[in-house]
Amino acid sequence: MNPLALFSSFSNLPSIETRKALLLLDFQNDFVRPNGRLPVRKTLDFIDLIPGLVQSFRRTGEIVWVRTQYEGSRPVVDDYGSEIIITSAGPLDTKNQKKGRHGRQENRSDVNDVVDPEAFLSGPEPACLPQTAGVQFPAPILAAIDHDHDIVIEKSDYSALQSPGMVLSLRSRFVTELYICGSLSNVSVYATALDAAQQGFAITLIEDCMGYRSFARHEEAVRRLADIVGANGISVQELLEEEDWEETHEIAHASTAHPAASQPKPLTQSNMTPPPSGIENVLDHLAVQNSPITKRSSIAESVATPSPNTTVYSTGIIEADDNPYDDDDVPIVLPPSKYSRARGTREARTSGTNQTRVRRTKSGKSPSSSRRPGSSAAESVTLGRASTSPVLTTTSHKAPNDVSPGSSALKSLPSPPIAEASYAKKKKKIANDYLGPDDSIAEGDSRIVYNLDLPTDAFEKIQKEVNWQKMYHLSGQVPRLVAVQGLIARDKSFPIYRHPADESPILELFTKTVDAVRICAEQIVGHPLNHALIQLYRDGQDNISEHSDKTLDIVRGSSIVNVSLGAQRVMTLRTKKSAPTDGEDGRHKQQVPMPHGSMFILGPQSNTRWLHGIRPDKRPESEKSHEEKAYNGERISLTFRNIGTFINPERGTIWGQGAVSKRADAARKVIHGDASEAERLIRAFGSENRETEFDWDAVYGRGFDVVNFVEPAVAHLTLSGDPIADMRVRLCLTENGMRYIAQPRKTRDIQQIVYTSPDRNTVITGDIQILLYLASLDPNSELARPGVDVVRGGNHLIQITQLGTAWHEYLLSGSNAEFGLLSSWNERLREADQHYIAGQALTIDDIALWPILHQIEIQKGAISGSSRYPYLSTYYQRIEKRGCVRVVMNEIAHERGC
Repeated sequence: MNPLALFSSFSNLPSIETRKALLLLDFQNDFVRPNGRLPVRKTLDFIDLIPGLVQSFRRTGEIVWVRTQYEGSRPVVDDYGSEIIITSAGPLDTKNQKKGRHGRQENRSDVNDVVDPEAFLSGPEPACLPQTAGVQFPAPILAAIDHDHDIVIEKSDYSALQSPGMVLSLRSRFVTELYICGSLSNVSVYATALDAAQQGFAITLIEDCMGYRSFARHEEAVRRLADIVGANGISVQELLEEEDWEETHEIAHASTAHPAASQPKPLTQSNMTPPPSGIENVLDHLAVQNSPITKRSSIAESVATPSPNTTVYSTGIIEADDNPYDDDDVPIVLPPSKYSRARGTREARTSGTNQTRVRRTKSGKSPSSSRRPGSSAAESVTLGRASTSPVLTTTSHKAPNDVSPGSSALKSLPSPPIAEASYAKKKKKIANDYLGPDDSIAEGDSRIVYNLDLPTDAFEKIQKEVNWQKMYHLSGQVPRLVAVQGLIARDKSFPIYRHPADESPILELFTKTVDAVRICAEQIVGHPLNHALIQLYRDGQDNISEHSDKTLDIVRGSSIVNVSLGAQRVMTLRTKKSAPTDGEDGRHKQQVPMPHGSMFILGPQSNTRWLHGIRPDKRPESEKSHEEKAYNGERISLTFRNIGTFINPERGTIWGQGAVSKRADAARKVIHGDASEAERLIRAFGSENRETEFDWDAVYGRGFDVVNFVEPAVAHLTLSGDPIADMRVRLCLTENGMRYIAQPRKTRDIQQIVYTSPDRNTVITGDIQILLYLASLDPNSELARPGVDVVRGGNHLIQITQLGTAWHEYLLSGSNAEFGLLSSWNERLREADQHYIAGQALTIDDIALWPILHQIEIQKGAISGSSRYPYLSTYYQRIEKRGCVRVVMNEIAHERGC
């Protein structure tokens, strides 16, 4: 072939727009449920983030849900003796590792002798057994899956890329970047990331969507992935902001792109070769050559020979995995990740039209390398020798408007400065696009009403009169306080509103102020409101992900009313992904400020076609308005609905619009915790959340009789009135994730706090005795909460008890002198040089000590921030920031009416 013709054919190669994929690993009942075989800690921290994450990610990438099903024992080391999963917190011991097959067999034998519980596919008691509840996804995950568009696969190994055809499937979609999260960071996430690096994928870990049972193992796994394979880290919030930027940036490109077709140029020596079209011609130029099958290199070898990872800029050269429309066209600065040590920083391209970037893959291998179809994940086909040369290149000497014949289907690379200006204009428009009472909102059947005629001091009155409850979701506690109120009939029947949660709080009769707000709302909306979900938000960080209200139980045709009291927040509305777009602005978005005393009415058509939510407000206080900082940032949300489904608690029956039986005289028994019925209902909820043209009769018409998805186990406390003793037990139960109901003592005969177990079989008196009992619980005990490490310790309780006695005597003496024992405890903490009394982990000793220090701080103000007792001050503030302390302090404050 003529060299010029060959060169011309390369110059006319189309640019391939690569994609990214989000891998969600092992969010299954065995890991995220309290009663699972291997429950992880604090699942609430990441489970609640996932629906919003996947909903946003679908716009620009592939969603891949991966669940494990046990088919046989799997090794925990590879052929070279390197760990596939992390089951120890220390570094790898490479001295005794043996290479080759013989070494692998010896390692397997050693591993099988004592199998770590987290090696859930390798021991005698595996997790994710077929046809068990543990292998299934929980309710919130099922609701988040879009079965029409998402990919759902099953794996039988620790790594998701071991699944047959998985790598090939990603390659066929031109996926070059993997965003990974999962329930066990040191097991499936770690194993999958290792395989992904071997395949040349760029890896980003979603830091706050990774579960773990041991923080040390989690930290070690993340460290290795950052140092060895160059994994980046990103938070969900950062990723959502990046997704919003990319969506806006695509709009900017679309609006500034050149026409797709132009007049053909006269044939010359440089363009006489017909341009290729379609992926077949792209593949013709991929530099593929045969190579022997190689095994995965050991981690030790990877560390010894790090791959080049330098970002290089070159004129007119673009690699196959380089997306000319990705977010590097315009400078964007994200907060640095603590896990990005091994990766090069993201840089902006230069503004020249022919300046494009060459992205080199790890180990110099092309991202186009893939495993042979049907081969195991341990085997990969390399494309030639390690090289820094691009696999697919194109050199352009044309002016921006010169488009060759036949390239009408190709996009032109727009000028970055124009895109940047368009992006800035779009962001400014969004920021100022707030709607008010005179604007058309959503489908036109929604509106915002200001300055309601509400009772004086409605916020304070509701805060005091409502019986706030803690809501538990999966194995964690929701950080906000909630209450459910409604109208209760003479036969004790009450309305029931069901939505994707594991439990429904107990409904109580409308309190005086809430009922006054309800009557005011009824007069405006024009129909009855018999049910209210009341939520107390602590600050601007509390948020609600975008969703549609579930209309199974809401009277059809009625509106949903939200009354806002306290600090102002902004309601965000966005059309569903399935909604038709006009091709220019994409999904429509609206923002509606909700100040104190306002009422937002969500019409039925708006709820069907739009999603609504409240995003966290992470701006500094200095940038917030007076309305946004009012009431110390707290907000009470009252969501009123007209409910058409009812429960009779005495008969245990259910009937009405959303039930199987529509009439009270034919009411059926309520179903509690039935897995198949719960899954059917969750799938129905998921359909309503996704579909713009939702067919209510087809999905909900048959009715559902299932209510709570789990049966709660709640302990009972009879408080003593001693603030130190009562706080100790509350802190211990909260830290252990154990639910409880606290009641004040009814008689003066009760001098000590009393604990009664959920099964009522155990009654213990005295705070220290209760702490010791809870610390002695077996992790597998029915009283212990699965997935949460039981707080242990107790070796320092004698000295702590002596401190408490001395403080009590000091108060009785009425002395104004300094409490002398603080110096000795400051010195004790200085000598220990540890986070907590007994080491690096919180124990019941800390739980016993901190309430004493807290009372001293209240009375004397001598600890927090003290330069005299710096070690005691640091210790006090460290525990004060723990979640259990914040929850208990809020609970106590509300009980006192503060």
